[in-house]
Amino acid sequence: MIKNERKTVQLPDVSVSFTEGNGKPKLPPIAYQRKMSRFPAGFGRKDLLALQKIQDNIETPEPEEILSDEELFSRLQTIFEAKAEEEGEGLTIDEFKEAMRKTVGRHNTSEEIEVLFMKVDANCDGGVDWEEYVTFNLLEYKEKTIMMEMMREKPFSNEIKEIDSKHRDAIIKILFYPTIRKVGTKGNPIDLKVGKYMTLSKDGTIGVWNLAMKNLKYYNASSHYTNRHTQPWFNDMVAMYNVNMLALTTTDRDICIFDLTGKKFSMRYYVTGFDSCITAMDYWVDLSNMNTSILLFGDQSGSVLSFNFDSALRGGPFGALDGKKNTCKRVSYPEVMRGYYLGVKAQKMPNIHKDWVNKVQYLPDISCFLSTCQDPQTALYFGDFNGKKSQVYFKVNKGVMCFDYSPVLNIIVTGGMDYLLRVWNPYVNNKAIVLLKGHTKPINHVIINASKNQVISIDRGRSLRVYDLRDQTCLQQISGRMIKFDPFSISAVYFNPVKRTTLLAANQIAMMEKREEEEKNADIMSHNKPVVGAIYSRVFGSTVTACQVNIFETIDELYIYIYILIQKKKLDM
Repeated sequence: MIKNERKTVQLPDVSVSFTEGNGKPKLPPIAYQRKMSRFPAGFGRKDLLALQKIQDNIETPEPEEILSDEELFSRLQTIFEAKAEEEGEGLTIDEFKEAMRKTVGRHNTSEEIEVLFMKVDANCDGGVDWEEYVTFNLLEYKEKTIMMEMMREKPFSNEIKEIDSKHRDAIIKILFYPTIRKVGTKGNPIDLKVGKYMTLSKDGTIGVWNLAMKNLKYYNASSHYTNRHTQPWFNDMVAMYNVNMLALTTTDRDICIFDLTGKKFSMRYYVTGFDSCITAMDYWVDLSNMNTSILLFGDQSGSVLSFNFDSALRGGPFGALDGKKNTCKRVSYPEVMRGYYLGVKAQKMPNIHKDWVNKVQYLPDISCFLSTCQDPQTALYFGDFNGKKSQVYFKVNKGVMCFDYSPVLNIIVTGGMDYLLRVWNPYVNNKAIVLLKGHTKPINHVIINASKNQVISIDRGRSLRVYDLRDQTCLQQISGRMIKFDPFSISAVYFNPVKRTTLLAANQIAMMEKREEEEKNADIMSHNKPVVGAIYSRVFGSTVTACQVNIFETIDELYIYIYILIQKKKLDM
């Protein structure tokens, strides 16, 4: 038998080097490179040579050379000051190039630095000192800021159109009444281009308008309150568009539901028996099933209540009416709570606020609702009736007077007595994520324009502001003097994001709209006097325009113009 014995052989250390005849390193054979590297198989010698050339051109700065902008500008200032102390003059173009390469201009080309020198050298004496350089940067930044503001799109036109109406009391609500089919399709939202506007004043006068704000008709809701010396005040109104009805609430602690199908404006349901006066309402319809809808409302005691309808199209929200014409069915709220009416379920969350509710809104995406009051501890409530989700309070100094929620941006924006707009994450209640300042009076209306990432806010001084949520800046401000509702504040607002129309109301109505020609043509006023000349410089790639008082578009163009004039004089000489 032959046994295999393992023997250990010590091999000498061998290092493979590839050099040329002059001793310079030479690239190894391509086969060896592929074995020793992780490059793909298609990576050839030419590719490797090109990669090595790029690596040679890349200068990796030393750790001490990686400085901040402040340190680089400080070095540049030292160079300017040293030159001024030694010779009492500024840097020449060659010295300026060298100083810029060592400091803030390391990534600029020689041509770019030369152009910068000619712009900074305003007096054309061939030298640039520190004062000239700083002045140029400040003026350039100022001019760029002004040009950016001029180029920025204005959300609304400054023209405010006044609408004649028969309203003689304060208008408390403006809503959009959509035109929809009885059978909806899931996923199709309401078309804001098809429908009508409706306005309600405290005395019960209801105005119906088309989308161009031309009046169609007027109704008087208070005429149904007969046999009494005084008429109630109306508090709110919602459109029950799936059953073609209109719901109103008054100071008599009731809800009146009017039918809009016939020629006459007749009351169909009269809901009474509430413990407190209803102060705010909201209505939601499931467009995939028109039978399902929710009427949400808050009252003076700080409670939030709801009517959940599941068969609204089958005989009406509270059941069928009698066969007689112009009949009105009286509905008792305690009986609805006990379940006496089929197809209706009543829910109540008592005393969730320490003050009366000023606004409620149902959030169908998460099956929750929002409600607000002016009590700081219970300013904003976020929760549901079933208790499946945690109840959250948002504490706001001096309470909340208005709010809006955007399901697209998933934010809540609130306004109140402290002149501040707060942007909240619905799931973080300890602190607002953004504070928007600028108002000088309490804010009573807030609207989110999700398509433009903007917030529209109005205060009691009738001042309107539009904020950009991306950079938290004010895009436009319309003074309250332009909205001639004096001495009344704006009591109702509606914004149509599709038509880009904003309706404002106090005891009269005004409309602001964004026209299509204004969107296409953004006119920029470069001069205050007639333009007398224009010249284009191929060297600088800029245009110089001059008017009767020699005002230029930007400060850069002024420097270019001066430089061109000097060069022309030199050629003439």
